[in-house]
Amino acid sequence: MNTHTRWTGIGLAALRGSTELLMVIPLLMVTGVYLFPENAGLWLWLMTLPVCYAVGFAVNQLLNIGKMFAMLAMVICLGAIAAYSVSGSTYAFFITLPIAAVCMYRGARMVTVPWSMMFPVTLYAVGLVIYFISSVVLQFVPSFEPYSSIVTGFGLLALAITFLMTNQTMMKQETLSGSKEPVLAAGILLQNRVLIVLVLVIVVLIVFIRKLQAALLWLRDQIIAWLQQLFSQSNEPPPVNNEVAPPPSMNLGETPPPAAWLQWLEKALMIMVGAALIVGVLVLLYVAAKKLPPLIKRIVQWLMLRFGQRGMHQQDTGYEDDVESLMDWKSLNNSLTGNIKRWLQGQLHPKGKWAAMDNRERARYLYREWLLKHTKEGYKLQKHLTPEEISHDIQRWGKRQSSISTGPIVGVYEQARYSDKALQDADIEAMKKIVETK
Repeated sequence: MNTHTRWTGIGLAALRGSTELLMVIPLLMVTGVYLFPENAGLWLWLMTLPVCYAVGFAVNQLLNIGKMFAMLAMVICLGAIAAYSVSGSTYAFFITLPIAAVCMYRGARMVTVPWSMMFPVTLYAVGLVIYFISSVVLQFVPSFEPYSSIVTGFGLLALAITFLMTNQTMMKQETLSGSKEPVLAAGILLQNRVLIVLVLVIVVLIVFIRKLQAALLWLRDQIIAWLQQLFSQSNEPPPVNNEVAPPPSMNLGETPPPAAWLQWLEKALMIMVGAALIVGVLVLLYVAAKKLPPLIKRIVQWLMLRFGQRGMHQQDTGYEDDVESLMDWKSLNNSLTGNIKRWLQGQLHPKGKWAAMDNRERARYLYREWLLKHTKEGYKLQKHLTPEEISHDIQRWGKRQSSISTGPIVGVYEQARYSDKALQDADIEAMKKIVETK
């Protein structure tokens, strides 16, 4: 491993460690406020924790520690050094030591374990729950009041990272192909991130709506004051008067109302600001409306797939056979109700269900039964394989000889699934004989 790759791995370990710490920053802040009353000690301690991740990663990468007891000894020793460098020999040492050791251990584990397995998407949701609980509880703690705005900022950052990572993980699962690393198209990834950013902008506007309102009112007052000062100045220079002016009379009377044009200008500015906000919201809604129909279409397609509209979905075996089709919105209701009715009739009358099928449906049904039979016998279905590859895999699993052929099963099923050619009764009988073979 060259030096550049090694330093890149160390930097990634520190960055991933910072992400993990971000999800629990309220707990760390509460601990640090009581351990380090001064701000400098608190922030110094928080900055050393990502360094612990990087140090653990670098040491394990260098030494390649395989034994668990050796790993624990290493992280405890390095954690003690990190804790002593921050807290010294005070009682805070005994609290910062386990935290530093855990950071060291997780950094060391990143050498051999993928980070997506060490920190799954569910832990991001746990982090958001921590932020929610802390926002409710810590507002009753006076000593934590100076840090409330900081925790709010960290919470928004945690929310943004959670949205991005959750969305990316879900898209990778949708494009998963066997054991290969899923590849995401740059255009799709960019569109999803733009949508997430729009959602985050709306969240920020909702969270800071009062502060934004106060800022707009302050800006309005400043503009009006500046305009009043600008137009009240006279072009003539003031006369030089060396005499001391008498003190003004205290009886000033009522303050005259501002000029009519200033009142009109104030109303015009308020209308312009309100119109700009309305236009911004409409633009966001327009962009969201353009992006939502594909999502709704995918949901409806998923519902149609569940009711058998787009092919076969055998839940017991985990096999899913998809086919691309165009959406037919007009016949959606009839299709769903018709499939439910046929399913209920088949459950109540199994023989009638077989008699009501045509040869193409019988071929698919027999193929499902064939897969189900082998899975009940202990075969673990590989969902990423094609029907032909599944047939060979079943033969290898069962150590079957060529005298028991699975060729008709796959061949007839693929003809029923992908070809418009009519199936013969003899083909169905051959499939049925293989499925019923003990």
